[in-house]
Amino acid sequence: MTKIHLPQNNLKIVIATGIFPPDIGGPATYTDALARELVKGGIEVKVLCYSDVPDNGGKVYPFLIRRIPRKYILPFRYFVYLLALLRWARGSELIYAMGPVSDGIPAWIASIFLRKPLVIRLGGDFVWERSLELGKTSSPLRTFYHKPQDMFNRLLIAVVKAVLKGATRIIFSTNFQKEIYERDLRVSIEKGVVIENPVPVLKSNSVSSRIPREPKEILFAGRLIRKNNLETLLHAFAGIVHEHKVKLRIIGEGPREGILRSLIEKLKLGHWGTLEGKLQNKALLHEVQGVYLVVLPALTDVSPNFALECLSIGVPILLTRETGFYEKYQDQLLFFDPTNHSELRGKIIALLDQSRYERYSEVIKNLKFNNCWDDVVSKHIMVFSEVLKS
Repeated sequence: MTKIHLPQNNLKIVIATGIFPPDIGGPATYTDALARELVKGGIEVKVLCYSDVPDNGGKVYPFLIRRIPRKYILPFRYFVYLLALLRWARGSELIYAMGPVSDGIPAWIASIFLRKPLVIRLGGDFVWERSLELGKTSSPLRTFYHKPQDMFNRLLIAVVKAVLKGATRIIFSTNFQKEIYERDLRVSIEKGVVIENPVPVLKSNSVSSRIPREPKEILFAGRLIRKNNLETLLHAFAGIVHEHKVKLRIIGEGPREGILRSLIEKLKLGHWGTLEGKLQNKALLHEVQGVYLVVLPALTDVSPNFALECLSIGVPILLTRETGFYEKYQDQLLFFDPTNHSELRGKIIALLDQSRYERYSEVIKNLKFNNCWDDVVSKHIMVFSEVLKS
């Protein structure tokens, strides 16, 4: 176990986040886990978040938490959040924002008024994802900022740049996103720090005892949004199903559910293509244990935690090439162009060959992971220490 060295006694920080449990999503899960680990390391943590619930529902956290109701209209919601942050951060040494907009903008303003250092973590891209959902772009993140932007996006990008400029340090989960921000948003090379997501430690059956269900199942799990590029997956699958008799299960919920159901019907997938509701993490991982293959076809997925969970239990995955994992795992994992459903179809068909599948499964089984929560916490504390010294 990594020994954690505190930069000073009784370090106090405020974590400003947009989502937090019972909200579901990577940032919510990450913030909860990180806050708990920091407390174990002797740091006093307060968490400020937006929420649809007024309290913790009886759940006890080892840190203070304040929830700002989402029912408030914008910009009043941001104003209430800012007021709460000004009160909470007054007695803390540092503000840590988990994003650049809904939490980052109030954190930036509070850091100016209180003269507190600001650290911001980036695990996604708000402007790009918003543009995708509004149908303003279909580009991967890598090329998004090279395209012409409308007036509102230009304003939003300017605000994000100002927030990032006001931060003392910016934490990225992958070098992939760090390089994009340094190139396209002019983030200072000296400010950026990469702290990779920890590989989950899961209690599960051993890899050798994993027996895929019959008929073979291909699975996607996540939000039903444009970013996850599920139309490409459905078109790829349509060219496979009638010859190979495999099932496609899409697990999740989101605004594109109706569109995807219509496409499943149009492609005549019948019972071979199913759209199922979301599952809690424990139930989802139980389902994953019995699938043949997991496919994550996002237009860009900076650091998908679900992919790490699948790999940690030895489940073969096909992953979008537009990800921060490509640089690290390109010699071990199979990647594909998310805009090319023919390439995706070919990769799936290749893995339906039993000998190829067994070889790929063996590669995944032998992957070595060396980043755990102890490492993540130690690196965070190192960043906090450097920030406070400066």
